Amino acid sequence: MTTNENQPVKIAAVKGLEFLLEVLGCTLDNYMIDILKTLFSIYPVEIQTTQPCFESAFGSLIQSVLERYVSVLSSISSHILHQIFYCLLVKSIQDTSQAIDLRHQMIKIAEKIIAICQGDISLNRQNLDSLI
Repeated sequence: MTTNENQPVKIAAVKGLEFLLEVLGCTLDNYMIDILKTLFSIYPVEIQTTQPCFESAFGSLIQSVLERYVSVLSSISSHILHQIFYCLLVKSIQDTSQAIDLRHQMIKIAEKIIAICQGDISLNRQNLDSLI
């Protein structure tokens, strides 16, 4: 398949993740880490000059799924929130090759987790530096 043929498949996959988040929500508990990893990995790093419309629309679609993700976080168990924060977010936010929009979403998710856990998350200097 060429890149153009993959576009509908990519969109359908992201729409499928959005559907799962809407319908199953907090019952996805253990899968929330994998869903977030997937969304981070497929987010366009920069808009391709050959397909600017698709890349921009695809990035917007992922952003809306990440917004849905944030809304589900308050129903997730604290040990999963800790894993998302320490194992995924802290490392991913430090990755400067990520798109700025995606890094903003990562910080928003980190803030939500910190608010939910209310002091249950210990932040060291390195964690704080990565969030700044």
